[in-house]
Amino acid sequence: MYFLVVHGNMHDPVVKSMTLDLEKKGFIVYVIVSTVEGEQAVHNESRADIKPLNIDILDVRIVFKVCWLRG
Repeated sequence: MYFLVVHGNMHDPVVKSMTLDLEKKGFIVYVIVSTVEGEQAVHNESRADIKPLNIDILDVRIVFKVCWLRG
């Protein structure tokens, strides 16, 4: 099982197309959202393997943890 994390707005045609394509290829896709509207846009796709990931990308502690995990 593979998963990807995508940062972008689901209202952007490129992000939406890429996300749907990756899901069709068998990936579980997490879309980073920071608002309720963004989360709702992901849920509106009604796809089991496309999920919102609510992260405040401006929170330095989160960015540090992500960089540390990649390390």
